[in-house]
Amino acid sequence: MVARQNVHIAAIVLIAGIYLVHGDGPFIYDDIPYIVENEDLRRLWPPAWLSPGGGEHAQVNGRPLVGFTLAFNYALGGLEVGGYHLVNVVFHLVCALLLYVLLCRVLVQVELLAQHAEMLAFCSALLWLVHPLNSEVVYYTVQRSSALMGMFYLATLYALVRSLEGDGRWRVLAVMCCTAGMAAKEIMVSAPVAVLALDRALTGRSPLGVLRRQPWFYIGMAASWLLLLWGLWHRPHKDTIGFNYGVDSWTYLLNQAETIVHYIGLFFWPHPLVLDYGAPRILGLADVWWQSGLVAVLLLIAFWALWRRPLWGVAGLVFFSLLAPTSSFIPIVNEVAAERRMYLPSAVLAVLLVVGAYLLLDKYRCADWRAAVGLAVIVAALGWTVVRRGEDYASAETIWRSAVAARPDNGRAHLNLGSALQDNGAVREAIVHYRRAVALEPELAVGYYNIGLALQTSGDLSAAANHYQRALLLQPDYAAALLNLGQVRRAQGAEMVAEYLYRLALELAPERVEIHASLGKLFFAQGQYDSAAVRFRHIIAIAPQSAESYNSLGTVLALQQQYREAVLYFRQALTIDPEYVRARDNLNKALAALDAAAKP
Repeated sequence: MVARQNVHIAAIVLIAGIYLVHGDGPFIYDDIPYIVENEDLRRLWPPAWLSPGGGEHAQVNGRPLVGFTLAFNYALGGLEVGGYHLVNVVFHLVCALLLYVLLCRVLVQVELLAQHAEMLAFCSALLWLVHPLNSEVVYYTVQRSSALMGMFYLATLYALVRSLEGDGRWRVLAVMCCTAGMAAKEIMVSAPVAVLALDRALTGRSPLGVLRRQPWFYIGMAASWLLLLWGLWHRPHKDTIGFNYGVDSWTYLLNQAETIVHYIGLFFWPHPLVLDYGAPRILGLADVWWQSGLVAVLLLIAFWALWRRPLWGVAGLVFFSLLAPTSSFIPIVNEVAAERRMYLPSAVLAVLLVVGAYLLLDKYRCADWRAAVGLAVIVAALGWTVVRRGEDYASAETIWRSAVAARPDNGRAHLNLGSALQDNGAVREAIVHYRRAVALEPELAVGYYNIGLALQTSGDLSAAANHYQRALLLQPDYAAALLNLGQVRRAQGAEMVAEYLYRLALELAPERVEIHASLGKLFFAQGQYDSAAVRFRHIIAIAPQSAESYNSLGTVLALQQQYREAVLYFRQALTIDPEYVRARDNLNKALAALDAAAKP
């Protein structure tokens, strides 16, 4: 038996390697603010990644275990993306192995399945490992939170099953794993309930009897929710989740009826896969009547199974409880669906599919070799799809092209494809997608801003100004739009208007280096050297590694004939960037001026 398990484990490890075929895809979308621009991850200690009130990084910082793993990645290899992808693959692999060993111990307790429990566990884990629905969690770096949560969720259930064999130390481990999972992702909230249901199913006791038998264990499990509450206290998701942000509960619930059915469909036919599904739609019950009915029937079956067939009821409970935080009546206003939300729920479907197929094949006495060939074909097809999906993640442009192709009515997908195209120099095509984005979502201020930015880059300043103004009508506190409109006005010769716009932008975003730089350059061009120096000093205080700011401040001081101080700033610029030619030239001129002044 041990030898067979070792073979199964070796096969799972080997097949997980398919995720490394495209393991060098770049950071995309949320990876940029949460990893690339997240200064809190730049050191392991002191742990800035542990601070839930992390501003625009709070969604990661509110999940301290995720923050730790990202900080650890940075400590090992900086922003070398391959290391991050490797860790994601390892997390997914560990989840598959935990699913395997958990199922080995659970399925053996089902009389109909006991004889082939290990093989069924292996098939379920393998099918789940290579399922393309999970590819987002592996390829999209910051979504490792789902794999981390899944790893500790499965470890918690496994530790419970082992504890029922008589070793109480496993219960301590279960509490520890449950607590760690709460530090990885909020979806872990249902784990204590799943543990209670599984305990009841395996021991045959009533829920109250289970609680009475191990009260301290379940107090410990419930206490893990405190860590979750600590992470949520600072509202890491800001104004994207809640009842007061433009989407009512009934509308969101109807959207989720459609979404859950879509998720189940993707499990059986994983195409097309989509990075971004967009915001909830306005729906009525008539629009999703059959999806609502199907979800209601599945819920009734799950509740019935909990009462009459507890072990199968646990599968239903785990499936729906894992989806409940994102697919119920609590609106997530910016994202109606996400394939990563099916990470663990798809494991439940994999188990049910494998067990159902086994019972069916056994009933009709299908030869084992035929079943093995069928499994091999399915795994190969799914693995090939995973590799093809990895090609989509090869660049920001390719992943957003796939999103637009699958959801052409998603304005945000067009917006992000436009940004990727503009970054690659395809400005005209970018503008086409920006215009499509604002046509789909007329209130999308960032869409008008991006059109303005593209037009400004192309030299069409008047049209750019019009779009910046449109963005500001929709969002008056849009600091970037004020800044860029100011740059356009300055290029058009309206320097007083430009200064006014820069100052408005600075009030809204006093830490933005670009605003201070624009004001400083404006003052410098006007000969207001003292005012320019103030701006450049502000930049140095905010971004002390800005070689350009040291050079700019040195230039201002040199023009005021403060050569000794200017030399210090030029040298600091060269310390930061030894190849900075302009700073070296300015340093030589300042030194020459000092020498000339020293001569009698």
